[in-house]
Amino acid sequence: MKKRIIYAGMALTMAFTNIGSIPISAAIDSSWIVDWTGKDGSINFNVTTTDNNVVMENTKVNNGKFSDGEDSIIYYAKEFDNADDFEISAKVTINEYNTMEESSNPQQGSVGIAVLDSLYHKTDDISYDDGLFLGTYAPSKSDDLTFRAMSRNSSDKKEVGDALSDPISNSGSNLGTYSLSIKKVGNAYTLTCGDKSEVIEMSSFEDTIYPCLYIARNVKATFSDVKIEMADKKPVSMKIEGDCKTEYTYGDDLDLTGIKAVVTYDDGTTEEVKDYLVKGYNAKKTGKQTVTLVKGNASVSIPVEVKDLEVTDISVDYLPLKSTYAKGDIFKTVGMQVTASYSDGTSEILSPDKYTLKIDGKNIEDGKVITDVGKKQVKVYRNDEEGIFSKVTGSFYININKSSVDTITVKEPIKKIYYLGDDLDTTGMVVKSSYTDNTGKVINENLKPCDYTISGFDSSEVGDKTVVITSVANPEVSASFKVNVFERQAQSIQISEYPRTTYAVGEEFDSSGMVVSVVYDNGDTEATDNYTVDTSAFNTSAVGSTSVTVSAEGFESVTLPVTVVAEMNNVWRSATFGQSSGYDKGPDSVGVTADNYGDTTGKIVVKAWDGAGKITNDHDGMTYYFTQIAGSSDFKISADITVDKYLEHNNDDTKRNGQEAFGIMAKDVVPLEGTDGAITIDPASAKVDEEGVAVPVNNNKVFASNMVILGGYSGTGWPSDKTSASYEKNSNINRINLIVRNGVTATDGGGNRVGPYAVSSDFPKEGNKYRMTLERLNGGLMAKCYNYQTEETMEYYYYDDSFLTTQNPDVAYVGFFAARWAQITVENVDFYETSKETDRTIISNEKTEETAELSFRSNPYSTKPVYDFDLDLDNAKGTVTVKMNDKVIAQDRPISDIEHFTANLNTNAVNKLVAVFNPDDSLNLTSYEPIIIRENIYHKSINAAVSTVYASPDGSFKGNGTEGNPYDIYTAIGFLQPGQTLMLKGGTYKLNRPIEILNGNNGTANKMITVQAKKNEKVVIDGQNMTAAVIHGGDYWHFKDIEFTNCAANQKCFHLGGSHNIIENCIFSNNRDMGLQISRISGKIQPDFNSWPSYNLILNCESYNNCDPSMINADGFGAKLTVGAGNVFRGCKSHHNVDDGWDLYTKVNTGAIGAVTLENCESYRNGWRLNEDGTETPYNAGGNNGFKCGGENVAVQHTLINCKAYGNGNNGITTNSNPALKLVNVTAYDNGGCNVRLYSDKPDEYNYDVEGVYSANGGEPDVVGTLTQNTEYTNASEKPLSSESNYWCGKGGIGKNSVGDTLVREQVIKK
Repeated sequence: MKKRIIYAGMALTMAFTNIGSIPISAAIDSSWIVDWTGKDGSINFNVTTTDNNVVMENTKVNNGKFSDGEDSIIYYAKEFDNADDFEISAKVTINEYNTMEESSNPQQGSVGIAVLDSLYHKTDDISYDDGLFLGTYAPSKSDDLTFRAMSRNSSDKKEVGDALSDPISNSGSNLGTYSLSIKKVGNAYTLTCGDKSEVIEMSSFEDTIYPCLYIARNVKATFSDVKIEMADKKPVSMKIEGDCKTEYTYGDDLDLTGIKAVVTYDDGTTEEVKDYLVKGYNAKKTGKQTVTLVKGNASVSIPVEVKDLEVTDISVDYLPLKSTYAKGDIFKTVGMQVTASYSDGTSEILSPDKYTLKIDGKNIEDGKVITDVGKKQVKVYRNDEEGIFSKVTGSFYININKSSVDTITVKEPIKKIYYLGDDLDTTGMVVKSSYTDNTGKVINENLKPCDYTISGFDSSEVGDKTVVITSVANPEVSASFKVNVFERQAQSIQISEYPRTTYAVGEEFDSSGMVVSVVYDNGDTEATDNYTVDTSAFNTSAVGSTSVTVSAEGFESVTLPVTVVAEMNNVWRSATFGQSSGYDKGPDSVGVTADNYGDTTGKIVVKAWDGAGKITNDHDGMTYYFTQIAGSSDFKISADITVDKYLEHNNDDTKRNGQEAFGIMAKDVVPLEGTDGAITIDPASAKVDEEGVAVPVNNNKVFASNMVILGGYSGTGWPSDKTSASYEKNSNINRINLIVRNGVTATDGGGNRVGPYAVSSDFPKEGNKYRMTLERLNGGLMAKCYNYQTEETMEYYYYDDSFLTTQNPDVAYVGFFAARWAQITVENVDFYETSKETDRTIISNEKTEETAELSFRSNPYSTKPVYDFDLDLDNAKGTVTVKMNDKVIAQDRPISDIEHFTANLNTNAVNKLVAVFNPDDSLNLTSYEPIIIRENIYHKSINAAVSTVYASPDGSFKGNGTEGNPYDIYTAIGFLQPGQTLMLKGGTYKLNRPIEILNGNNGTANKMITVQAKKNEKVVIDGQNMTAAVIHGGDYWHFKDIEFTNCAANQKCFHLGGSHNIIENCIFSNNRDMGLQISRISGKIQPDFNSWPSYNLILNCESYNNCDPSMINADGFGAKLTVGAGNVFRGCKSHHNVDDGWDLYTKVNTGAIGAVTLENCESYRNGWRLNEDGTETPYNAGGNNGFKCGGENVAVQHTLINCKAYGNGNNGITTNSNPALKLVNVTAYDNGGCNVRLYSDKPDEYNYDVEGVYSANGGEPDVVGTLTQNTEYTNASEKPLSSESNYWCGKGGIGKNSVGDTLVREQVIKK
């Protein structure tokens, strides 16, 4: 593509000076072209040269864009012929990036050098051209920048290479200097940043090209040592010295290790080169190929061959549950798992479509009848696939008895009465068969639908019907039951959907929205237009009751009662309130803009951006535009809602944090300004404005209400475990939903979330528009959503509305809201209140859907040949069949909770356990598919008297635990006994699943179980970004001298849920969530405070560089939510985490946690990432507190002794609304917020015991209750906060005590 539009005349003033010694054709003169590829008239930039530098600056915020579909860049270019060979090089210093006020979308900016095919202004038909870029790139708004090679080669998409630099912050000043070059030889371009290069072929460039410097969007950069050097010789031939790999397996990357490419130039000189193009290799094409190395006009060829990947082994890891059959039975493979191993050392668990099963050379599939008799080998073949071939098979055996099924019995289904046209409903039906095996034993089985046929049911005619169930294995065996078929009869008419039923005096009746239906005796309803409305009795001349009558021929008339009120006049107000509401962030982040503030005509914009607000299970923060209604009123509210913006990370649902929401909300209370200045929820005791409306409060304080939401709701962070039973649900949770919070009895938090229930099928991305309707009716709520994008309508009924009057029965509130990274535009609002006396009633006939969950609850490592284990079933009942190795140990056993099993193990071996649960289909479940559990059960005969066992990164189950023949880490920990020590040999232990220590796997106080690194050897446990490291529910364990790193997103790296444990001298680094967290693991096993983890000691540990994908949750250490008594951190350091150093959060909903003690601990530089070279990069996200010591105004007196908090992005020490804390000899300085922030919304519970605080040079003055706030606190501690021993940081950053003595930063550091 070529636009020959050259802007040689400059539209700006430039000061041209020499730039060092620029070679031929590169001197700064009028041939240099300075302009940009944006629209005419939008040029707002400066390009100047001073002191041998080129300075390029975009002076208009958010001007320019560097993306797949657009290259709006400022360039400083030189024209060359495409036949020329040259090298452009420069050093670029990034002076400013994304720092301008209102800057946004840093991923659309870039700075670097490039070669362009043409220079153009963006027009309607072109916004990019072919080009080659060596510049900064960020995949998304939240990602750091890196320099990368990027190209657009006859494509509308940029190809983006790997990073050629370390990460760079996507906003900030003085972000570093980088050496860049692009060298052209023929069509080959070598792009180099520092010491890393990438070679790209550009075949689409035409006759002229333009090497250049460039910037895009909110950037200021200085280019120095700019050079364009012309090549003085050309390559004419190439040869290879040495040998390289020439035989490859399908899918292998090309490997040229071992050769040197030597080029001969036209002047006779030779040179080894590495910047050549490689052509002709296709890893996905088998056969002989010719690989060609090209540099300019010189080339050389290497013959290679790509061979098929060979299957070396096929193993049946887990046998099918069913291996014994009656003659003529149906073949079943449920429970089976097959693995293929390949010649390249890899292996793969095969899905059923990748293998074929055969008996005696004939294919056999699930659901097919077995015609053979006797013991039969079933062979497993890997199916043919391009690039893969197999000469091996796997196998297993089945036994087909001589006898066929001789009896079947039927437990009859629930439904017996049918109407014409109905389908047969077999819910509740259980079919069982029996046969006698070859040993004379009677075998009984529950049959699956594939095992029998159903005949005899015909609902096309009325009458009695005999339904026959016939065995597939033996068609001569059957059972039956009777049903009855009737013709349905119309019985009555009803008003299915009500019109308005409440009117002001003088209004006329409006039948809009009314739907009349015929009701049949089978429960069907059909809408009809054959009715009349008699309004002769309708009278709105006075307040009271009236009615209209609806009639249809052949049916008794129905009366629609109507209420008449004096007036219907709702006044609307806005407020931004609740924890983290961000009410003080300003109108660019939060607030309501309405065309006609006070009502709902025109457009209404509701905004909660920049992390403002949150919707949680038990409290909220939001921007709300609302009106007050009577608590006894029903209502209907409808509106068109457009999603202006949603989610921080550029609409990326995988990076949600679970607290974003928007839409329609009804709730029982809002915070109001009381006449006494305090917050109230009673409008009768609130101040009123000039229109007599109660004045709402804007604040950041914890506030909880009972509420219903209809709108977007992210609900939870993106799930990382694809094998989890909840993965499908949680990955699709962010839709237009109905959500309820109930059970809140006070505004300081609590309650329960119910839902969400989807009323739209797609993710509400930016620009989507919906028509949402929420109705409060007698008996509950109705939510409806019309999706303008898909033209679908979905609705959901929730059969309760009592929670809307829980905290104040006299009033309720209805309106529109946004919370945490959401902005909406609301239009075409319809709203009215309705009297309950004349509104319609809804009655639930549905049961809540449950999701069945089956889990394995036992230690999979056993030293005993008889193995006891439990299966735990939640939310369902049904039957389970369990098989250990080749023996069924339980057949169709009923299960509804925890069920215990016993099995014999093969000794000193890996045993294969398969359990298949079949749910009762009479339940209301989300799925009735079987749930399959597969577990390896390891048996070892061990010597418990051995005091020390060993593991190594290359150890195995087959080892014996000695230093010379160690275990793998899973086996070693699995078999550890009280009093034993596991010595981990040096190296990196790469995990593919977490190390699990189950509740009950305990040492004792006198015989702790120890896991430690071998002396003077470094041990690293690496989650490989795919798993957590340790899930620890045991007691009396001691972990020592181990580093835990690279744990998976949204999974705690080390989750400590047991008690009396010691974690000593361990490091938790570079994880994608929390480093170490103390909290319960199972709510079922640890339901209350007394069972929560207690008396754990975290000793001399360090946690740093932990950052979750949403950049809001990953702390260094946590002891929160469900923590018991006596937990201690001693001598620990937490730094460079995205959120907080320590998080001791407490929720009202779960209750007060145990007090945590921190001794001699340090928390610093949270809010920055520590780079490998010792430099720092700001996260620009997260909480960034040093010690966060509470939450939600729940009083827990944690203790900090001899602790330090310095250089954190936000507060050094904060109570986070906890009214209690003990501080002894703590030091705080250089924190971005307050050094110390002691505050709570509960002054009557204020209990701060402080002796020895040394604080100076904080970003903000310390907040210390009565000393710095107007609120009157009653401190339970007898020690005064203002004393000679407490130096609080005030304005100017000086610490001062009660007698006026001061401390400056340097003095505080020495404390």
